[in-house]
Amino acid sequence: ITIYGHADENNIWVVEPAFNTTVDSSAGPVPVKTGETVRLRHKITGKFLHSHDKRPAMSSDDQKFELSGYGFPGFAGDTNDDFRVEILSGDKNEPGSDVRVQAIYSRFRLVHRNLQCAVYNSRKKLPKWAFEQTEVNCMRNCMPRMSTWHVEYSNYPNATAEMGVKKAKYRPMSVWGKIWEYNKLMAESNESLTGDHPFAARPQHWAWLRRGTAYWGGRGHFVYQLGNPLIWWASLAAVALFGLVRAVLFLMDKRQIFPSLGGQRRLYFSSAGFFVIAWACHYVPFFLMGRELFIHHYFPALWMAILVLAFTLDLFTAKMPAIVRVSVYVAVAAAVLHVFNTFSYITYSRTWTKDACQKTKWLKTWDFDCEHAIGGVRATDPPPPSSATEAAKPIDAVEDDDAAEEDDDAPVDDAVPEPEQVALTSPSSVIGSVDAEESSSVGNIADIDSPVSIPANAVIEKSNPVAVHVAPNFEPPVSMPAVGINPEPKVNVSAVSVAYSDVEDTGAHAEL
Repeated sequence: ITIYGHADENNIWVVEPAFNTTVDSSAGPVPVKTGETVRLRHKITGKFLHSHDKRPAMSSDDQKFELSGYGFPGFAGDTNDDFRVEILSGDKNEPGSDVRVQAIYSRFRLVHRNLQCAVYNSRKKLPKWAFEQTEVNCMRNCMPRMSTWHVEYSNYPNATAEMGVKKAKYRPMSVWGKIWEYNKLMAESNESLTGDHPFAARPQHWAWLRRGTAYWGGRGHFVYQLGNPLIWWASLAAVALFGLVRAVLFLMDKRQIFPSLGGQRRLYFSSAGFFVIAWACHYVPFFLMGRELFIHHYFPALWMAILVLAFTLDLFTAKMPAIVRVSVYVAVAAAVLHVFNTFSYITYSRTWTKDACQKTKWLKTWDFDCEHAIGGVRATDPPPPSSATEAAKPIDAVEDDDAAEEDDDAPVDDAVPEPEQVALTSPSSVIGSVDAEESSSVGNIADIDSPVSIPANAVIEKSNPVAVHVAPNFEPPVSMPAVGINPEPKVNVSAVSVAYSDVEDTGAHAEL
């Protein structure tokens, strides 16, 4: 069961009585009241909304259960199709909408009869095989906000006004009502954006540029969002200075002392003061948000702070001679451009050296990776393969004891001499094969069903993204844990390491 952002005929469900229950509807529609148990049958497929004691596809939480459409011709269903309706609220202008379900007006939950879990919007997107739609599951002890539903469309062909069936419709909203609803929904949407991104940052760290955000790393260059530290810190200082000046002048005014700030007081307070308020309006609300945040959320407030910096410079240079004032502006612009050029290497992915990169780490909390710069371990190509590996012919993992498939795409050079052979045998340890189709919990595993002889240091690869690397001179332990390993002794090896073949760093592997 999924949800998505548009309405179509796949959204239509038929409300039916609970399993082994009959309802007399000869006199007209029978209202569904809070606390009653119903079944929902999907109109197109005929399958019932169903849940059982199985984990959903995108979660291993013990409080969450799979929600699916279940049933087939001739099958009457079972109690796992039953859901209890719990109305949470109704429309105050529609009497009875908090007691019996009314389209649009009633807000309710669907609680599974057996598992006591509520139909819940998991907010997790399924993979492409499900068109990246959002998974719906059944969850115990969930928040009402993500488990509250309402009927958007209802059709009962034989219903008439004489039967007491009243048409429901959305009420027109005023401009202020729409503004309030938009802002409310935006706030709720922001609150739901939670996560544990490694470069997430809280608002108290933004203003002083504690750290940035890494975007990409290549060989000799990378992209890291940081900003111009000189502008960043100077604008923050200008905002703080405005607050200090305003507080001092307030106290002086109380003592009947009225400094004019060189005739710039009114202009400074009206202009810089406006943008300080704008800075606070863009910055302070983020402290109230529990969602995942990044440094780029500070950008609107940063623009306001930069304008405060401009008015502050204007205040301090207003009474200077013209040549001095222009010189100050030129010096400030030159300093800003110099710092811009210094950090343009991480902004525009320019190639630079590791030493130059490390010198730009003005704060220890700036965690951009200088190993991507020239001279770093990630800036060079991986070492070339050994001669034995270059000469070895790729060998497919054997799919059957009696037959082996030949890789048509593997290059074969008859002129290359056969390298030293290492038999996969050892009296001290036994590792069984793991069948890829039967071991979904550990991913795709290249299995070998019979002892074979392969070149030293060769790589055995299948069509899946897993490679088995053989190390012939490793003395294995006498015993090893058998977690996830078939106990049947099919292959004797001296040492085997399993690594994802799409990982560039060949040192990232798991050894058995």
